[in-house]
Parts: sequence; structure tokens; C-alpha cells
Amino acid sequence: MVMHYEMPDSQGEVFIVRPNNSLKWRHAKLLFNVIAVVMLGVGLVFWSLGAWLVLPFIVAELIVLACVFYRTSLKVYSREVIAVEPTAIRVIQGGNHPVFQVRPPLARVNLQRGDNRLATAHLYLQSSESEVEIGGCLVESEREALANDLSRAVAACSSKR
Repeated sequence: MVMHYEMPDSQGEVFIVRPNNSLKWRHAKLLFNVIAVVMLGVGLVFWSLGAWLVLPFIVAELIVLACVFYRTSLKVYSREVIAVEPTAIRVIQGGNHPVFQVRPPLARVNLQRGDNRLATAHLYLQSSESEVEIGGCLVESEREALANDLSRAVAACSSKR
């Protein structure tokens, strides 16, 4: 999902790229708790019948499930912020510090399509000495729209200098 904002006084544009998130963190915790209660209930029934060896495996499975929910939630709450200004273009991925910064005339947007129709395209913001991939969490149509909007924004900022 791409959110697009224009800065006040035509000072540039900001693109916020984030993955689609269908499961919120509190719902993930609720789902995990329901699964844990049911699985521990089943484990306690087997334990009371004398099959105590089932319980450690259920606990191990719950630990793995908790790790999967946590890692998935971290991934879906990640963000890429692309700030296109007349003085600089900055890409911030998952933190507060830019991982890529370049002046607008030196920047270009490169959408590399795959060899066949099943291969995914990759979107790069490049300068003469480095590049960074952006929009890796987007579907093809969103990636192409971002490439078009970003190319337009970079060209507009280049012409303002």
C-alpha cells in the first residue's frame, strides 16, 4: 500500500510504502491466546490420562507459533518513507536514518521487470554510485504506479533546482 503526501508550499512529496496488513497485533494476540487455551486444554486431558509426553510438544508448538506471530507482525508493520525534496531524495527503511540519500538531478527510478510473466519486478532508486530497492512488499500494479509517481516527483524536483 502506498500513501502519497505533498509537502506544504510545494517543497516536495513524501511516499510511505507499507505492506497490506489484514491481521492487527491485538487480533494476533487474541487468536494466539484462543489457540493456546484450546491446545493446553487438550494437552492437560492427555496428561491426566497418563500421556504426559504430549504436553511438552504442545508447549514447544505454542512457542514456535508465538515466534511466527511476532515475526509476521514485525514484518507487516515495517515502513519505507521516500522523501523527494528539491535539495535531496531520502529513503528511510524501518528506522530514523536514511539508508539512501542523493540529489535530485543524480537520481533515477528504475523498474526492472522479470524475464517471464511469473517473475516479479524490482523497483530501484539509483544514483551513479549506489542504489536501493524500494517497494518490495507491493504487488505489481502498486509497484508500477509507485514507479510512475516517483519518476514524476523526481523530475519535478530536478526542474525546480
